Amino acid sequence: MHAEEPWKEFDEEDIKSGARKFGEELRRKLSPELADEVMTQIEEIQNAWHNIIFLFIDNERAITGIHVPDEALGEEEGPVLMRGAHPNHIIAAFSQSEIRKKIKGCDGIEIITGLDDDRNDSSSDLWVHELELMSEAVMMKLKENPPEQWEDLLKS
Repeated sequence: MHAEEPWKEFDEEDIKSGARKFGEELRRKLSPELADEVMTQIEEIQNAWHNIIFLFIDNERAITGIHVPDEALGEEEGPVLMRGAHPNHIIAAFSQSEIRKKIKGCDGIEIITGLDDDRNDSSSDLWVHELELMSEAVMMKLKENPPEQWEDLLKS
């Protein structure tokens, strides 16, 4: 038994089988194209080096939040939205300095409130809350300026 490292209890075939089952479940609930895009993004997260912060689905699209160097966004902190490689994929870019501030803020709140003991997952809870806020900001931007209008803007 590996109490500190529970993932060592699973063999590689269990993980592959779980991924296959997850993919099958996605295909039952989503369009095949959207399910494939979600699985592609999940595979990307498995790489040792990636810039993905989060991934969610809005029933039409897979939305991937990424962090990029500050200079890539100019003065923007994010989210800056753009199409992914597939029509049903949207990328929401956030500046690395903004992500660092959010992480530091979560750590700071944990220390200030004394919630930083090993017995609770307060930093994880705080980070999940930050991810939810970032996802909401993306959804608001998508409502203000849906991708269907982006092509019209390029034609002007």
